This record gives sequence, structure tokens and C-alpha cells, in this order.
Amino acid sequence: TFPQSVVDHVRAVGADDVFRFLGMVPREDIARLMQAAIAVINPSLFEGWSTVVEEAKSLGVRLLLSDLRVHREQAPALGTFFDPHDVAGLAELLASVSVLPVHPLDQLHHDRSRRLNEAARATYAHTFVAVCEATLAAFRQGRRR
Repeated sequence: TFPQSVVDHVRAVGADDVFRFLGMVPREDIARLMQAAIAVINPSLFEGWSTVVEEAKSLGVRLLLSDLRVHREQAPALGTFFDPHDVAGLAELLASVSVLPVHPLDQLHHDRSRRLNEAARATYAHTFVAVCEATLAAFRQGRRR
């Protein structure tokens, strides 16, 4: 299987001391893991609208994303983009992120990201409700004829 081939490769190159394979993580643990992480990485060569990006954005977590149009469209405030074909560049990015100090500005970015996400969700909710109300009004008006 693909997950086992990743584990085998990590062991083969002698990097198993820097990886921790969790296996299948229960859904309820994902948010806690994201919140405790230095960053969440999404190293995709192709992607649809990413739930991982949205979840990390909602938690105000730093994101490391392959430089894809859809990732840029999701516009995470705490996103850093990398060329998914540049292994050395990604290694440098990972090394630089792993030594970032916990800084008060990180909390400011975290708080700003959460506020922006909450505002976006509120805007979406209001728009959705307005569309539903307009649809219901049109339906009711059509039934009166």
C-alpha cells in the first residue's frame, strides 16, 4: 500500500528517527494535532479545494503549501508557498520553519487569521441565508399565481 511504501522509504533512507507515523488518526484528534503543530504541510502536485487548508485557516495555523493556483485562491494569511518539484527548496523551508521561535507576533497572526476566517464564515452564512430567503419568497410568490 502507499502508506506502507512511505514508511519503508523513510526507513530505507535512515530518516525514521525524525518521522512519527501515526497511522489513521481519529477525526476528533486532527484539530488538536494541527493546533500543536509548528505548521501544517500540504505538498500536493494537484489539488481540489483543500479541506486541510480550510481547517488550518480556521485554527490560525501556519501552512506550507505547494504553489498551486487553488492553494493561492484559498489565500491563507499564514501560508507559505513552495515549488513542489524543488526538493532542496522544500527541505530549506522545513528547516527554517522548524527553528522558528514562538513569538508574540505568531499569536497576533494566529488571532488575525482566526478573525478573518470567522468574518468569512459569517459573510458566507449571511449570503446563504439571503439566497434561501429569496428562493423561498420566489417559491411562495409562484404558488400564489
